[in-house]
Amino acid sequence: MKKIAILGMTGSIGRSALEVVKRHRQQFEIVMASSHNNIQNLIETAEEMKISHLAITGESKFSRNLELPAGIDLVQGQAKLLDLLGMIDCDLVLNAISGSAGLPFSIFCLKNGINLALANKESLVMAGHLIRDYLQETEVDLIPVDSEHS
Repeated sequence: MKKIAILGMTGSIGRSALEVVKRHRQQFEIVMASSHNNIQNLIETAEEMKISHLAITGESKFSRNLELPAGIDLVQGQAKLLDLLGMIDCDLVLNAISGSAGLPFSIFCLKNGINLALANKESLVMAGHLIRDYLQETEVDLIPVDSEHS
Protein backbone atom coordinates (compact mmCIF):
# COMPACT_ATOMS: atom_id res chain seq x y z
CA MET A 1 0.00 0.00 0.00
CA LYS A 2 1.35 3.44 -0.96
CA LYS A 3 1.39 6.03 1.81
CA ILE A 4 0.59 9.52 0.55
CA ALA A 5 0.79 13.01 2.02
CA ILE A 6 -1.42 15.59 0.32
CA LEU A 7 -0.42 19.22 0.71
CA GLY A 8 -3.34 21.42 -0.27
CA MET A 9 -5.98 18.78 0.41
CA THR A 10 -8.94 21.16 0.33
CA GLY A 11 -8.13 22.70 -3.06
CA SER A 12 -9.31 21.35 -6.40
CA ILE A 13 -6.30 19.12 -7.05
CA GLY A 14 -6.25 17.85 -3.47
CA ARG A 15 -9.95 17.01 -3.67
CA SER A 16 -9.41 15.21 -6.99
CA ALA A 17 -6.58 13.19 -5.45
CA LEU A 18 -8.85 12.34 -2.54
CA GLU A 19 -11.46 10.95 -4.94
CA VAL A 20 -8.83 8.75 -6.59
CA VAL A 21 -7.73 7.43 -3.20
CA LYS A 22 -11.35 6.72 -2.25
CA ARG A 23 -11.79 4.59 -5.38
CA HIS A 24 -8.56 2.70 -4.68
CA ARG A 25 -8.46 2.39 -0.89
CA GLN A 26 -6.75 -1.00 -1.11
CA GLN A 27 -3.77 0.63 -2.89
CA PHE A 28 -3.40 4.02 -1.19
CA GLU A 29 -3.49 5.46 2.30
CA ILE A 30 -3.38 9.17 3.08
CA VAL A 31 -1.11 9.52 6.11
CA MET A 32 -0.94 13.32 6.25
CA ALA A 33 -2.87 16.24 4.78
CA SER A 34 -2.70 20.01 4.89
CA SER A 35 -4.82 23.02 4.08
CA HIS A 36 -4.16 26.72 4.27
CA ASN A 37 -7.32 27.75 6.10
CA ASN A 38 -10.15 25.30 5.44
CA ILE A 39 -9.78 23.56 8.77
CA GLN A 40 -13.33 22.24 9.04
CA ASN A 41 -13.20 20.49 5.68
CA LEU A 42 -9.74 19.12 6.49
CA ILE A 43 -10.94 17.62 9.78
CA GLU A 44 -14.07 16.12 8.21
CA THR A 45 -11.93 14.49 5.53
CA ALA A 46 -9.46 13.25 8.15
CA GLU A 47 -12.28 11.60 10.09
CA GLU A 48 -13.69 9.94 6.97
CA MET A 49 -10.33 8.74 5.64
CA LYS A 50 -8.65 8.00 8.98
CA ILE A 51 -5.86 10.56 8.42
CA SER A 52 -3.95 10.99 11.65
CA HIS A 53 -1.66 13.94 10.84
CA LEU A 54 -3.00 17.33 9.74
CA ALA A 55 -1.48 20.76 9.21
CA ILE A 56 -2.95 24.23 8.74
CA THR A 57 -0.52 26.69 7.19
CA GLY A 58 -2.64 29.83 7.51
CA GLU A 59 -3.30 31.85 10.63
CA SER A 60 -6.59 30.43 11.78
CA LYS A 61 -8.08 31.60 15.06
CA PHE A 62 -10.50 28.70 14.73
CA SER A 63 -7.73 26.14 15.27
CA ARG A 64 -6.61 27.50 18.65
CA ASN A 65 -9.37 26.08 20.83
CA LEU A 66 -10.46 23.32 18.53
CA GLU A 67 -11.36 19.93 19.94
CA LEU A 68 -10.02 17.33 17.56
CA PRO A 69 -11.43 13.86 17.14
CA ALA A 70 -9.44 11.09 18.82
CA GLY A 71 -6.39 9.97 16.88
CA ILE A 72 -5.96 13.20 14.90
CA ASP A 73 -3.00 15.51 15.50
CA LEU A 74 -2.98 19.05 14.11
CA VAL A 75 0.00 21.37 13.68
CA GLN A 76 -0.12 24.97 12.54
CA GLY A 77 2.30 26.90 10.35
CA GLN A 78 4.65 26.19 7.48
CA ALA A 79 7.60 25.36 9.73
CA LYS A 80 5.53 22.80 11.64
CA LEU A 81 4.34 21.28 8.37
CA LEU A 82 7.95 20.88 7.25
CA ASP A 83 8.75 19.25 10.60
CA LEU A 84 5.81 16.89 10.16
CA LEU A 85 6.93 15.95 6.64
CA GLY A 86 10.29 15.00 8.09
CA MET A 87 8.70 12.75 10.72
CA ILE A 88 6.01 10.84 8.85
CA ASP A 89 6.56 7.72 6.80
CA CYS A 90 5.26 8.27 3.28
CA ASP A 91 6.05 7.07 -0.20
CA LEU A 92 4.81 10.14 -2.06
CA VAL A 93 3.96 13.77 -1.38
CA LEU A 94 1.43 15.51 -3.62
CA ASN A 95 2.28 19.20 -3.53
CA ALA A 96 -0.93 20.98 -4.52
CA ILE A 97 -0.21 24.15 -2.54
CA SER A 98 -0.99 27.30 -4.51
CA GLY A 99 1.61 29.84 -5.51
CA SER A 100 5.08 30.48 -4.18
CA ALA A 101 4.09 29.02 -0.80
CA GLY A 102 4.55 25.55 -2.31
CA LEU A 103 8.24 25.95 -3.15
CA PRO A 104 9.73 25.12 0.28
CA PHE A 105 7.80 21.86 0.35
CA SER A 106 8.96 20.82 -3.11
CA ILE A 107 12.58 21.54 -2.18
CA PHE A 108 12.19 19.72 1.15
CA CYS A 109 10.86 16.58 -0.51
CA LEU A 110 13.62 16.47 -3.10
CA LYS A 111 16.39 17.18 -0.58
CA ASN A 112 15.07 14.46 1.72
CA GLY A 113 14.52 11.72 -0.85
CA ILE A 114 10.72 11.84 -0.87
CA ASN A 115 9.00 11.17 -4.20
CA LEU A 116 7.07 14.23 -5.32
CA ALA A 117 3.87 14.51 -7.34
CA LEU A 118 4.00 18.16 -8.34
CA ALA A 119 0.94 20.26 -9.07
CA ASN A 120 2.65 23.47 -7.92
CA LYS A 121 3.98 25.03 -11.13
CA GLU A 122 5.53 27.93 -9.26
CA SER A 123 8.15 25.54 -7.88
CA LEU A 124 9.36 24.97 -11.43
CA VAL A 125 9.04 28.59 -12.53
CA MET A 126 10.91 30.01 -9.54
CA ALA A 127 13.45 27.27 -8.92
CA GLY A 128 13.49 24.88 -11.85
CA HIS A 129 17.28 24.94 -11.89
CA LEU A 130 17.44 23.89 -8.22
CA ILE A 131 14.84 21.19 -8.69
CA ARG A 132 16.74 19.81 -11.68
CA ASP A 133 19.94 19.74 -9.60
CA TYR A 134 18.24 17.88 -6.72
CA LEU A 135 16.76 15.37 -9.13
CA GLN A 136 20.22 14.66 -10.56
CA GLU A 137 21.66 14.15 -7.06
CA THR A 138 18.97 11.78 -5.78
CA GLU A 139 16.85 8.88 -6.95
CA VAL A 140 13.63 10.77 -6.23
CA ASP A 141 10.79 10.60 -8.72
CA LEU A 142 9.16 13.86 -9.82
CA ILE A 143 5.70 13.18 -11.20
CA PRO A 144 3.94 16.00 -13.05
CA VAL A 145 0.31 16.30 -12.02
CA ASP A 146 -0.76 19.01 -14.46
CA SER A 147 -0.38 19.30 -18.22
CA GLU A 148 1.76 22.46 -17.83
CA HIS A 149 4.35 20.46 -15.90
CA SER A 150 4.62 17.74 -18.49
